Amino acid sequence: MKFPAQKILKLPTHKLVTDGVTRWNSTLEMLERFLEQQPAISAALLSPEVRRSDGDLCTLTEADITDGEDIVKALKPLKAATLLMSEEKSPTLSIIAPLYAQLLEKMISVSHDSSLIKDLETAVYNNLKSIFMNYVYVARKDKLYTASALDPRFKAMPFLSKEAYNNTFCQLVMEAAVWRTCTQLL
Repeated sequence: MKFPAQKILKLPTHKLVTDGVTRWNSTLEMLERFLEQQPAISAALLSPEVRRSDGDLCTLTEADITDGEDIVKALKPLKAATLLMSEEKSPTLSIIAPLYAQLLEKMISVSHDSSLIKDLETAVYNNLKSIFMNYVYVARKDKLYTASALDPRFKAMPFLSKEAYNNTFCQLVMEAAVWRTCTQLL
């Protein structure tokens, strides 16, 4: 039998996943797979065929497993955002501003007992804000808001303040009027 512990425990017969340094979500996938297969891994480590002595056994504590589960739960929104941004079926420019706002909200809205998860979410929140503000948002926020306003999925734009919402639609009306005037002149 190739995967006896998995069969006995009625777990999927998946292999473990290793992470790749170029893809952050591969680390998340590795942790998810470990947690899925953790009972089989523990059973295999306890089997006499694998273990030569008590010194050979290296296991994680319940706290380690709980931390792993919490990390997976905390990072799932980022994985979903990554997958959404890499889809080819939907335009992505209009998704950026609402997705960014939603990710920030998820990172600060959930309260956790674990200081590890609080620290993780704070780091993710600060990193998102820094990257977005420095590289994307300041120079292109009007274009992002316009793209979201023109996309029927986001035209209500609940992620914006009332002022930003009004400014975006005023700008759209002005650009439409200029475009119409220019086309009439031609």
